[in-house]
Amino acid sequence: MGHLSSRLAAILTERQISERQAAARSGMRFESFRKILRGKTARPRDATLRKIADGLGVPVEWLVEERARDANEQFASMFVVEDITAGEAVEIAIARVNELSPEEVEPLRGQLEELLRAMQKEASESQRD
Repeated sequence: MGHLSSRLAAILTERQISERQAAARSGMRFESFRKILRGKTARPRDATLRKIADGLGVPVEWLVEERARDANEQFASMFVVEDITAGEAVEIAIARVNELSPEEVEPLRGQLEELLRAMQKEASESQRD
C-alpha cells in the first residue's frame, strides 16, 4: 500500500466513513475511488485529489504530498491544479485569500487584475464572433 492509499485509509477509519460514502461525498464513481484507495491508479490528477479532499474535509496538500512521496517526487506546498478554467481559478483564489500573508497579497493582486482583463477581452471578442 502506498503513502496516498495509507493516508486515505487512515482518514476513512478516523472519520468512520465507508469507501462508498467517501466516493459519494467526493462526487466520484465508487470504482474510481476504490482504485485510488487500493493504489491501482498510479498518479491521480490534481483535480481528482481536490474532489477527494473536499469530500473528506481534509487539506488537498495532504493528498498531493502523499502522491508525490509515492512517485519519489519533490513536494512543494504550492502546487498547480490541473484541468480548471480561469474562472474556477479565480474562485479558488478568492476563497483562499485569507490564507495569504499581507506581503503575498499585492503581487497577486496585479496578476489577478491581468487575468481579469484577459478574460474580459476574450469574452468581448467571443461576443463579436
